[in-house]
Amino acid sequence: MMPSPPEHNRQDVSPPFTVTSSTRNPSLHFLLARDSALANRFVFDIRRTPREVIPRNVYEGYGNLWAMRSRPLHVRIVSHEFPWVIDIKAEEAPEGERGLTCGDVWNKIHEALLEPLQDSDWAHLVDIAATQEHKSQSRFEHLNNIARRQIERREDVILRRIDWLVSRTVFIGLERDEGYRLFQRLVLPGKRRCEETWIAEFEERE
Repeated sequence: MMPSPPEHNRQDVSPPFTVTSSTRNPSLHFLLARDSALANRFVFDIRRTPREVIPRNVYEGYGNLWAMRSRPLHVRIVSHEFPWVIDIKAEEAPEGERGLTCGDVWNKIHEALLEPLQDSDWAHLVDIAATQEHKSQSRFEHLNNIARRQIERREDVILRRIDWLVSRTVFIGLERDEGYRLFQRLVLPGKRRCEETWIAEFEERE
């Protein structure tokens, strides 16, 4: 059983966790599973590094714990909020010590969303926005405004994947991609499946 953290104050640490297992996804660490993370009010804005926004004793005390009981070497992240697949793979380590941690998952999602948008991403968005789909039109306008401001400042235009999320940048946990349904919508047929495929959920920031 995973240990409960000590009591602490809000400036450096979060309130005590009252839910220490996920009902929906018990194999997943409770600070990664959407239901238990929300029950503990453990959410954070992924625009900043997890080390910056997660209370220090939580980051240090839980960041090195296994993300899942199976200690997977490969976790795949998909989301309804973006059209990419994020593959997270364990670094080389001695036999029996390899596996992905909570910190690996938090940090790799953040790092992946800092990557620049590609021309193909923009073309995809333009095509969807042309269908008058409201969410895509709002995303197109948001990204276009960022680019316009950079041009006005005579800067190179650099749009990042985190900009694609607009204001839905608060990471609230993972849900299993049952039947790989979302994954299959995002990739070409025949791509090899990863047993640990999870959907990253986000909500609006205040």
